Amino acid sequence: MIKKRQICYLLSNGLIEYKGTFKDEIFVDSLLWYHSNGIKNIEEVYDSTGKEQGIFKIYYDNGQLNQFGKFKNGKLDDSCISFDRNGKRTKREFYKNDSLKSSTNWLWHNCFVDLPCLLD
Repeated sequence: MIKKRQICYLLSNGLIEYKGTFKDEIFVDSLLWYHSNGIKNIEEVYDSTGKEQGIFKIYYDNGQLNQFGKFKNGKLDDSCISFDRNGKRTKREFYKNDSLKSSTNWLWHNCFVDLPCLLD
């Protein structure tokens, strides 16, 4: 039985590029990526088979949240919310089994306008 092992990869400036848990040559559990300035870039979780699972978060290099969403069995599933660099919500997309079903853009006066997805 192969044990899980923690890995950490450093950039040439000595800061961490990513760290996570590795087993059988795949990432499992949590994986964290960092910008070159040391600020967190991506948080994601993998199941025991290496598929993305659960909530993911992506950050700008200023530390502000860029996007968050949810994976189920390695596929986007549910809402993904996007923000601008100042933290204002800009978009909501809804996915089912990795397929974009709808997109909602933040326009003006704090109103969402639903735009049906024409991909189906």
